[in-house]
Amino acid sequence: MKRCPLCGKIWEVEKIFCPWDGNRLEAIAVSSPEVVATTSDAPKNLSTFEVFPETSVDENLLPGGSDFKKTEAQSLLDVALMAIQQKRIREQEQLRDQMKLFEEFNLYCRTLQYFVDSLKSQSDNFTYLVEHSDDVQELRFRYNLSFGDGRYRRTFPVSVNYSREPTREVSLEINLYEIGQDKDKRHFRTEKAGGRVDATIYGYRYLLTPPSKLDSAELVKWLETSFKSIFKLAYSD
Repeated sequence: MKRCPLCGKIWEVEKIFCPWDGNRLEAIAVSSPEVVATTSDAPKNLSTFEVFPETSVDENLLPGGSDFKKTEAQSLLDVALMAIQQKRIREQEQLRDQMKLFEEFNLYCRTLQYFVDSLKSQSDNFTYLVEHSDDVQELRFRYNLSFGDGRYRRTFPVSVNYSREPTREVSLEINLYEIGQDKDKRHFRTEKAGGRVDATIYGYRYLLTPPSKLDSAELVKWLETSFKSIFKLAYSD
């Protein structure tokens, strides 16, 4: 037999660790009168064992009892299971957020392709080039929309971005750099078209972005209206 040095309970010899608290068991003498006792009145080939307090069941200590006390090992297990459950919930929420962003990203890309195809069918002076990039921080499709020939040629890149890091968001931007020939005209015409001018370490950015939460039909209408205004400003004196 073996005894647990922490709780003092006695277990079978083949056990190595205490099932109650996980401590290593220590061997005790099997012949000890405190452990096993036989009676002369018992039938042959049968042994009777004395029931000691260490091996008796106290109903108050059962999980259903009001005085049940968890061991340290059980408490640590509960904490670990709770942490695993919370991590699983966070991962599921992140996955749902990612799916929503991808749906919005695909909506922008499909709508922009529809708009580009419509322009292509209306004018031979319109051309476009599609660029794609995908890295850890960002997924991007850029449509370089070009109008006119020679010195009258103007290019307005339209980018659909899915930013993964450091923030998760989807955006659509029209680059209005060629809306004017100098900084003052670009600044004035960008703001008149409803865009904004951003100062960066690399210079100024002239951008036009749509309102949030537009569906596909509303986004097509916004693109048509915006480019009419862009063309009028880009080719004005």
